Amino acid sequence: MIKNLSENKKRGGNETSPLYILTISLNRDNCIVVDHEWINPEKLVQGLKTFKTYDDSYTLAAIINHCKSTAPRIEDELRKLIATV
Repeated sequence: MIKNLSENKKRGGNETSPLYILTISLNRDNCIVVDHEWINPEKLVQGLKTFKTYDDSYTLAAIINHCKSTAPRIEDELRKLIATV
């Protein structure tokens, strides 16, 4: 199941655990900064093995790996967008 959190809302409490975070921000020099953070997929799979009722760890690892593999394309698209503005 995929649940989309409302735009521009901060995550509250411990209701979610980020698997992959993409942050696009502006620094003091007015440069756009792209930051990627993620949980190590292999450690995630190993850690979730302790929960016998949870069997989607490989799916979560695949999602993280997919996000990591598309990151260069996203950054390239942002560069192209900025160059045209």
